[in-house]
Amino acid sequence: VYKRQLMYPLTMARDILNVYADVIQTGPRELEMSCNSIIMPGGGKGFINLSAFYTGDPAEGEKILAPIRAIGKPMLDDIKVGKYLDIQSRIDRNVPWGNHYYQKAGMLTELKPELIDLLIDITKESWPIQTAVNFTQVGGAINDLDMGATAYPNRNAEVQMILSGSWPKQRDDQGDLIAGIRGNWKKLVPFTDGVYINNMFNDDGDQRVVDNWNKNYTRLVELKNQYDPMNLLRLNANIKPTV
Repeated sequence: VYKRQLMYPLTMARDILNVYADVIQTGPRELEMSCNSIIMPGGGKGFINLSAFYTGDPAEGEKILAPIRAIGKPMLDDIKVGKYLDIQSRIDRNVPWGNHYYQKAGMLTELKPELIDLLIDITKESWPIQTAVNFTQVGGAINDLDMGATAYPNRNAEVQMILSGSWPKQRDDQGDLIAGIRGNWKKLVPFTDGVYINNMFNDDGDQRVVDNWNKNYTRLVELKNQYDPMNLLRLNANIKPTV
């Protein structure tokens, strides 16, 4: 695949997010683009990264990314062509072993201007830890199937949003840190429609699990009753048996 990573100062976040919102709606299927805002402790400082993966001709990928490159000169412009697995593993360093992590996640059908306004406010907040707002494009072939074709229900989503924070284990005020992330998520969650189930934490509540699976939930309960009536597989976003 062809990959291009562009890094800009966080002060350019509004311009970058506006272009990203357009690309995820109009780009071809061969293109997948992620947008990650890294907010450093203290607030207002950090970076916003655009990572583009293109599975077609690299020259064509360059043309598609022209509107983004026209925004301004990036701090980093890294181009690579290689195996998907090798490129994917480059992000491993962003989640080092030994830290605590907390996140909230949800699906979006579009990246609305009102949501971008809220995100800009969040980037300016003063935090003692590093926080991040991540967008991962979905849609495309995922949305070709009907919601009831498989268990996965989020067939109308175009992008996934994750709000997260990380800190060393020796911190003793993690309750306040988690509460802060939850507080910001309450402002963002009205824009979401469902959630990728593997990004749910166990404090999302049973009702969100039910709502997320939508009309597929009844069929999942039937399978649970048949294969796991004692709910052995329960340490997850749980489908509870009814027998």
